[in-house]
Amino acid sequence: MRYQLSPAFSVSIVDRKLLVGFGSFQCVVADEPLQKGLLALCEAFLEPRTFAEALQHVQEADFDRTGVGNVEFQAGYALLKSRGFLIAQGEYDATNRYSRPALYYRLLGRQPAEVQARLRARRVVVLGCGGVGNIVAAYLATAGVGELVLVDPDDLELSNLTRQIMYRERDIGEKKVDLLEEAIRERNAATVIHKIPKAMASLEDLRALPDFDLLILSADQPLELIYWVNRLCAERRAPFINVGYIYDRALWGPLVIPGETGCFECRTLIRADIQEDDKLIARLHRLNAHFQPPSTGPINSLAAGGALTDSIKFLIGCEKIGSKNNRVLLNTSDMSIEKIDASFNQDCAVCGHLIRQTLP
Repeated sequence: MRYQLSPAFSVSIVDRKLLVGFGSFQCVVADEPLQKGLLALCEAFLEPRTFAEALQHVQEADFDRTGVGNVEFQAGYALLKSRGFLIAQGEYDATNRYSRPALYYRLLGRQPAEVQARLRARRVVVLGCGGVGNIVAAYLATAGVGELVLVDPDDLELSNLTRQIMYRERDIGEKKVDLLEEAIRERNAATVIHKIPKAMASLEDLRALPDFDLLILSADQPLELIYWVNRLCAERRAPFINVGYIYDRALWGPLVIPGETGCFECRTLIRADIQEDDKLIARLHRLNAHFQPPSTGPINSLAAGGALTDSIKFLIGCEKIGSKNNRVLLNTSDMSIEKIDASFNQDCAVCGHLIRQTLP
């Protein structure tokens, strides 16, 4: 098979060290013969070639190969392949709508065509289509997710427009789920949209939801909603992720995968942990009846971005996901990250039995 250098490849030299790529994908090469061998191969793979053809090109070209042997070329080739910087001939098509994320999936070690097939086959519920949910739904659709279930009872209000960027002034008074469906269809007509313009006022309401591959919870009312969702997903063994904000902090997670991770009730993850105490629930409702959470577009977008990154990684089968067993908080006052442990508690009344069944 012929390979070529990925458009995602980049290289630089700092303090006599070769830096291949950027960010967490970057590899630092200090060995000088390996640097020379790697650079020679990279130039050879600017055109589609097999490894043998690339070596022949190197031998015929006027490269400085002092101290470079077959071991260095083999190592350089292995590095490029393992980091996703070599792609199959013809794999990258700049005219394809998914060409840019395909380069990212390749760096994650995934085959782009398989990723898009997986995303097309997924159904995701977006519970809450406000400041966070409208962004989440739009990006899932443009990523190629096959089906979305939009759940929100509200009509659009003027004050929503500061952060709910998928809506317009002329939309005021219309149902959010209808407006979001229209906006999504303008961006990816292939995504199938289901709308539920209804409040989820009980666990029974949630049980009426269709089956899903992932539920993204971006609604925060009523207060016990997160617990109902947690219990529904434990019943169905279906995954979900919570996303939102607390004043100046964006938050997402935990990503709950019943039977594999902890759930939302394994540990105390919010200050007012609601149990089966009707008096406490009623009291909290009274105290918070007037509450209107401060909300800005940038913080909504940060939360949505974190949840989307982890959600898409989960949907395409990545193992390394930051919010698995973690509730992640991004403090925008200093851009620090806090992670709250959400790992499995074998005594959890909701999910303890699920993982205990898998233990030896």
